Amino acid sequence: MSARSPEAVVLIVSQCCGVSMKFGQAMGNDEAVTPVFPNSDYCTGVIGCAAVLHALIRRAEEGGSYGIDAALNYYSQWLTHSVGEYPPPIWTPLRQRHGDPVFRHYHNMGYTLAAMFALLEENASGTLYRPEFFERRFSKAVGREFVQVKPVARFADGVELGYHVGTRGNGVDRARWPEDLGTEIVA
Repeated sequence: MSARSPEAVVLIVSQCCGVSMKFGQAMGNDEAVTPVFPNSDYCTGVIGCAAVLHALIRRAEEGGSYGIDAALNYYSQWLTHSVGEYPPPIWTPLRQRHGDPVFRHYHNMGYTLAAMFALLEENASGTLYRPEFFERRFSKAVGREFVQVKPVARFADGVELGYHVGTRGNGVDRARWPEDLGTEIVA
């Protein structure tokens, strides 16, 4: 793992804000353990997207120029100081349902993710992996079919959520916006 890898950033942020220590303590350890899923990364990204949308709406309605701030550290501090932990009546049965897994400070995300996905498949596949939650989509950019989560929101006014452009690797598209945003590959 290099000092600039995404895993290193998660390790640093999770440890300096106390998330890793709380995760380790929740499993009975007196040591910091990197959380299994990169929750802070994902949630900080969602917050950043919401802030950009809010700034664009304000610009459209009021004019002006707006900046946003989003940081992993701020999110993780809010998570530990304001949200807190699951109380034992929730956390204990949840862990027991999955065999009381215990991860240690020396387990990297490659190890913990593989172990957690195996536990979820074994103990929660009937809840999490129901076929009606997913859809198959073909990506012309990579020539493969993918299984992905269906859109989760519904609108009554005829708005149809969906994915119109398939997944792709870096460098597939030219660096410009197409006229039609449903264009599969921007050549």
